[in-house]
Amino acid sequence: MTPLSGPHINNFEAEKERLENAGRFRWFHWAIIIASFTLTITVWYYAYKQQAEKKRATFERYATQAVELVTERMAKYEDALASGAAALKAHDLDMTVKEWETFATALHIETKYPGINGIGLIDRVSPDERESYLTKQRLDRPDFKIHPAHDAAELFPIVYIEPVSTNAAAVGLDMAHEANRYTAARKARNTGEPQITGPIILVQDARKTPGFLFFQPYFKGPTPDTIEARQAAFGGLVYAPFIFDRLIEGTLKKENRLVSLKIEDDGTVLLNEHPTEDADFDPNPVFSQTVERPIYGRNWMFEIRTTKAFRSEMTNNKPWIILIGGLLLNFLLLGLFTLLIRSNRRAISFANRMSDGQKTVANRLNNIVENAVDGLMTITKTGRIESYNKACEDIFGYKTEDVLGRHVTLLVPGLKDSYEELYISPFEINPSLEKDKKIIGQGREIEGQKKNGVLIDLSVSISEIWDDGRALYNTIVRDITEQKQAQQALQRTLEDLTLSNQELEKFAYVASHDLKSPLRAIDNLSCWLEEDLESVMDEENKDRMSKLRGRVARMEKLLAALLAYSRAGRLAHVPPIVNAQTLVGEVRDTLDFPKEFSLVLDKSLEDIEIERMPMEQVFHNLISNAVKHHDKATGKITISGEETETGFKFFVKDDGPGIETNFHDKIFEMFQTLKPRDEVEGSGMGLAFVKKALYHHGGDITVQSEYGKGSIFVVTWPKNPRKRTHPAEESIKSVAA
Repeated sequence: MTPLSGPHINNFEAEKERLENAGRFRWFHWAIIIASFTLTITVWYYAYKQQAEKKRATFERYATQAVELVTERMAKYEDALASGAAALKAHDLDMTVKEWETFATALHIETKYPGINGIGLIDRVSPDERESYLTKQRLDRPDFKIHPAHDAAELFPIVYIEPVSTNAAAVGLDMAHEANRYTAARKARNTGEPQITGPIILVQDARKTPGFLFFQPYFKGPTPDTIEARQAAFGGLVYAPFIFDRLIEGTLKKENRLVSLKIEDDGTVLLNEHPTEDADFDPNPVFSQTVERPIYGRNWMFEIRTTKAFRSEMTNNKPWIILIGGLLLNFLLLGLFTLLIRSNRRAISFANRMSDGQKTVANRLNNIVENAVDGLMTITKTGRIESYNKACEDIFGYKTEDVLGRHVTLLVPGLKDSYEELYISPFEINPSLEKDKKIIGQGREIEGQKKNGVLIDLSVSISEIWDDGRALYNTIVRDITEQKQAQQALQRTLEDLTLSNQELEKFAYVASHDLKSPLRAIDNLSCWLEEDLESVMDEENKDRMSKLRGRVARMEKLLAALLAYSRAGRLAHVPPIVNAQTLVGEVRDTLDFPKEFSLVLDKSLEDIEIERMPMEQVFHNLISNAVKHHDKATGKITISGEETETGFKFFVKDDGPGIETNFHDKIFEMFQTLKPRDEVEGSGMGLAFVKKALYHHGGDITVQSEYGKGSIFVVTWPKNPRKRTHPAEESIKSVAA
C-alpha cells in the first residue's frame, strides 16, 4: 500500500475540515430560526387581537340590536294604537262593539304585532254620568259593569277589548282604581302623548307575571295645545295590555341571540334572563353592558350579558393553532438543520432504515386501501375478484373471504359473462391508442346487488394496471343509491316550483283584474255624492273628495301595472320589427311630451332594427319617468344606442336630480318610488315591469347615476330574444342534473 503524501494528505485534511464544519451550526441557521420565531409571534398576536375585536363587535351588535328591537317594536305598537284613535275619530268618537271588533280584526295583531295581548278602548266617565253610561253599554252587553269600586273623582273604564276571548276579565275594569294605571292615564290625557304604566299585574294574566299598559289619548278635534284645553277636549284612551315576557318573546326570541337580558323599571324587574339556575347562565360573562332607555314616560334599564352559548360560539383556537404551528415549524426547522448537519454521519444507518421504511410504507398503503371510503377491488381479465377491501364489505354485505376468487357477477348480476367485453382494455380493441391511457370506465353507473338481494345503484371507475406482466382491472366502487334518490327528489321539486310560478302569475292576473270593478264603483259613488252635496259641501270636504278620487285613480294604475307585470314574460307572440329611431319618436308622440322638455334622438338609432314589443313599453316607461321625476320645470332627455357582438345597448340619459347609489337596486322592485305618493302619481311598477320584461327575453337594465348629476339607464337587448327561466328554476335544474 502506498502511503498518503502531498496532495492526498491535503485533500484528506480539507475533507475532514469540511465534514467538521458541516457538523456545526452556522450563523445563518440561527438567523432563519429567529426570523421564523419572530414571524410566528407577530402573526399570533395579530390573530389574537383580531379575535378579541370580533368578540367585542359581536357583543355590541347583539346588545344594540336587543335594545333597538324593543324600542322599534314599541314604536310599532304606538302606530297600532294611533290607528285605533284615528278609527274613533272617523266614527265621531262613537264606535259600537261590532265596529271595534271589525277594526281590531283588520289589524291582525296576532301576526303583525306579536307580543301584544289585545287592543281596547277606555272611556272617561264622571261619577254623575255613571248610571246613564252603564245603561247605554248594557243595551248591547247586559252584564257590563264598572269594577272595582274606588273613591277617585273620575272613572276610566275599559269599554271594549279585542280579542275578548282572552281578555274578558279586563272588560269594565276601571283604570282609576290603581295608582300606576291611573297616573299613566292622566299623564297621557294631560300631555296628549302616548304613555305606558309602571309595572303591574294584568287581570287576564293567570301567571301573575310583570306587565304594563300602553295608552294613546284621543281628543275631540285636533290635539289642543294646553293642558286645560286637552282636559276639556279629552275623549278617552286607546290602549293595549302587555305581559312583558310575551312582548320580549314576540320581539327577539332567546334562541336567536347569544346574550341574555334583564330589564327593570324604576327598580322593579320586568324580565330576568340571568337566573343562576339557567343552564345557559355564565357567572363570569365575557362582556356585559347596562343601557338606560326612556320608553313613553318610563325609564327602562337594560342589563345585557353574554351567555355560555356566546362563549362557545365565539371560542376560536385559531391564534393558538397559529402559535403552536409556528413553534412546531421552528422546532422542525431546528430538527431539519440538525438532520442535514448530521446526514454524512448517518449514511449507513439510513441504508438500514430504508428496509424498515419500505415495510412501513407497505403497511401504510394496506391501511389506506382497507380504510378507504370507496370500495376498492382488483379483478382479473376473466372477471375473478383478487382483492376486496372493507368498504366493499359495507357496500355489498359480503365478507372478503366470501368473494375472493369468485366472478364479479356475484356483485353485479347484470354483467353476466360480459365483464371482459364491457371493460376490455381500449388499446386492445384499437392498438392506435396510446399505452398510457389507462382509465377505462370512469364514473360509469351500473346496478349492483347486496348479499341480501337488495339492488343498489353503483358508480364505478376502472383502470388497467399491470402486475408481473399480467393485466388487472383496478375497480373503484361507490354506492350512489341515496344520491340518485336525492336527484329524483330535486327533479320533483323543480316540477312543483314551475307549477307554483304558473299559479302565482294566474293569481296576480285574476286579483288585479277583479279588483277594478269595486274601484270604479267607489269612483262613481264619490262623483254622485259630490254632485248631490255640492251646494252644502265646503272646500275642505271637496278637497277630500278630490283626494279620494285621486287615490282610486292611483289604485287603478297600480292594478293595471300589476296586471301587466303578471303578463310580462307570459304572453307568447311574435312582435313586429321596427327601426329604433322611429319607435322612440312614436313613443314621444303618444306620451304628450311637454313643451318645456327636449328629447334628443342620436343618429346611432337609425341603424338599429328591434322588436316593437316589449321595447315600446320599455322606452315609454323610461321617458315618462325622466319627465315625471325631474326636479326642474325644464329638462333634456337624450337617447342613443350601439350594436354589440350579441345584441344592442340603449342609453336613456336625463339631467334630472339623479339617484343615490344605495337606491340603484331598489328602484327596480315592485311598488317602489323615491318620492312620496302625493308628489308623484305612479304605481311604483314601471321599472319593475321593464326589468321583468327585459329579463324574460334575455335582456337587462341597469342605472348609472349620482345624486345631483342626472341618470343614465342602460338597456341591453339581445339580437335573438329568447325566453329565459327564473334563476331559482335554473339553479334547481343544474343540481338535479
